Amino acid sequence: MTTALSFILGLTSTITQIIFLRELIVVLYGNEITYALILASWLFWVGLGSYICSSLARKIKNYLMAINLVQLIIVLILPVVLILIRIIKNILGIYPGEIIGINTIGFIAFIVIAPVGFLFGAFYSLICSCSKEKEGGERKIAQIYTFESLGSAIGGFVFSVILIPFISALNLTLILSGINLLIIILFGRNKKINVLSLCVVILLSMIMLKSSNIDERIRDWQWKGLNVIDSRDTIYGNLTLVESSGRYSLYENGMLSFTTGDELSSEESMHYSLLEHPNPKNILLIGNGLGGSLEEILKYKEIKVDYVELDPGIIDFAIKNLPPDVLEPLNDPRVNVIHADARLVIKKSQDKYDVVVVNVGDPKTALSNRYYTLEFFNELKSKLNLPGIISLTVSSNENYLTEEANQFLRSINSTLKAAFSDVISIPGETNIFIASNKKNILTLSAEELIGTLKGRGIRNNYVNEYYIPFKLSETRLAYNQKVLEEKGEINSDNKPITYLFNTILWSTHFGEKAIQTVYKTLDRRYVYLLLIPLLIFIFAFVQRRKIAHLPVRISILTTGFSEIIFQIIVILAFQSLYGYAYYKIGFIISSFMLGLVGGSLYAERLIASGRNLFKKYYLAQFGIFIYPLLLPVLFVVFRDTAFTLKYPIIFSSVFAFLPVIAGFIGGVQYPLAVHLMRTVKNSDQSKDAGILYALDVLGSSVGAFIAATVIIPLFGINGMAVLCAVVNLTVLIILRIYPNNLSVRT
Repeated sequence: MTTALSFILGLTSTITQIIFLRELIVVLYGNEITYALILASWLFWVGLGSYICSSLARKIKNYLMAINLVQLIIVLILPVVLILIRIIKNILGIYPGEIIGINTIGFIAFIVIAPVGFLFGAFYSLICSCSKEKEGGERKIAQIYTFESLGSAIGGFVFSVILIPFISALNLTLILSGINLLIIILFGRNKKINVLSLCVVILLSMIMLKSSNIDERIRDWQWKGLNVIDSRDTIYGNLTLVESSGRYSLYENGMLSFTTGDELSSEESMHYSLLEHPNPKNILLIGNGLGGSLEEILKYKEIKVDYVELDPGIIDFAIKNLPPDVLEPLNDPRVNVIHADARLVIKKSQDKYDVVVVNVGDPKTALSNRYYTLEFFNELKSKLNLPGIISLTVSSNENYLTEEANQFLRSINSTLKAAFSDVISIPGETNIFIASNKKNILTLSAEELIGTLKGRGIRNNYVNEYYIPFKLSETRLAYNQKVLEEKGEINSDNKPITYLFNTILWSTHFGEKAIQTVYKTLDRRYVYLLLIPLLIFIFAFVQRRKIAHLPVRISILTTGFSEIIFQIIVILAFQSLYGYAYYKIGFIISSFMLGLVGGSLYAERLIASGRNLFKKYYLAQFGIFIYPLLLPVLFVVFRDTAFTLKYPIIFSSVFAFLPVIAGFIGGVQYPLAVHLMRTVKNSDQSKDAGILYALDVLGSSVGAFIAATVIIPLFGINGMAVLCAVVNLTVLIILRIYPNNLSVRT
């Protein structure tokens, strides 16, 4: 019975976590800091629920009834929390689509997730207690951990492969609720709870019959004040199309992608780069072609355009909902639409281009930052004809730039200069960077650009003979040049510094001084990385005689800390290499959970043998120390080896399953830790299991938060890997020098 309950717990909690993550990203702000805050909040509440319930376990008289009550409450609140997530901005008076600060994001995620996360943590602890009361057996805790991990692995895989494209989030929560209600009815022994569960099943069935209408009403409320034309979940995220005053705006994961009829933005982002080239013929457009960009490019005669859009759902969505005049460029024979990651297209394609327009918006996320790195610029350079030009457009300011904005713009400028022979910048509300692989091609002369415009017979409403002199006035250019003459930080795949600068710039709009202070204080000073292992060692030294099983507790805490960071590192590295980690997140989570299953099964065999268990535990800790040091090497192999580039689909799947190794090590460690704690004294094994689970999850919460918000942007993926290695080396030392805290070593 407990194994079935633990499987259902893993399945339900993982699918719920992914649903809430996707929904909150749409509502809040879809970048990796949002991911980290949501994940950290989830893990914190799960850990707290497990810890509190474990501490109070002895006061509970009927564990099975308590489990059924917790399940019933989860069933009732899952749809409620989903609805709350979608309308939370309206409740707080925040306009739909409005960008909010990091502090507000963290507050919303922390509060909204609290009840569900706490209950899932309590659920696990109660199952452990129930196994002791009803079934006994030392191996039962390991089996509970195994089946919970198996449920999580299957949940993540099924969600990613089957559920996302076909079933709405609301229907999924109703289905999960229904599964848990059936489990209550099958295993429950309290007639009142069973009758109540049956009534709720009937109620949920009635709601599902009207779910599409309910979902539509909730979406309308979520986007209150805007006319929602359609909303759809794809494997890459959520797409929502809204209409206002005859203009259509597409939001991807809650962030504005484009607005139709925005001629100024479309003309500026396209024409300056095309006018700089002496004879543009072959064009590569990366992203957002339907907002007017394709239409502007097609004003040029004898031109061919490869338009790359990662998510095919965007084109399908547009064809279904946008008016014919907006879709007309897609039907032009000169346009070739490619559905793939742009970096992968560039690596595999044999085509050469005269002009490449990077039209993905600001590097607000680690995903979009991939199109601003030195590695990407070098890849582009290899695909350019001679002469060849690339351009990109980022947010700026018309007349005054703050120091934070200066850092951001300098980083882009310096990274471009590290790859290209010549770089110019056109200032304004957006800053247009144009780079060439040949000197003396680019110009900031308004007279020359106007001459080219007229010579090609291009008629524009904004980028014309009246507007260009204003845009390229001497005063503007001089001020912009003064800002950019100072060298900036080079942006790279492993160290996304431009993404960090954009995050700092973002925080200035909301007066979040604390965030700016943290970043400026740390400012890539690697000595600060040593503070975490140093504090761990000092704590172990001070508390070595006060807390029983201290080395084991610390190792489980740091294992949770490290293994969530391993997953984040793999996700970011995958995104850098293949560009669609959002789609593969379920696979990455599932692969980690499968590793946990294998590790915990192996641990059961070790416990049954009863030989050298502390030595085996020590070896598992050594594995967690070595693993992060191997990751950077593997990333280089996957990135630079010709064989892996030749078969990207195969090797991207192999890459997504790297967390199996880390999961296996963690799966071995947890059951052994429960056993080692039992051997110290006659402790409550189910309570120990719940507390260790809480420490594991709370360590993951801390790791998720500091990795994505601070460490990776400041110190890069390699710095993060080294930190994990040093932390786990510290724990190895603690396990070695304080063995007396484990009075019985099996």
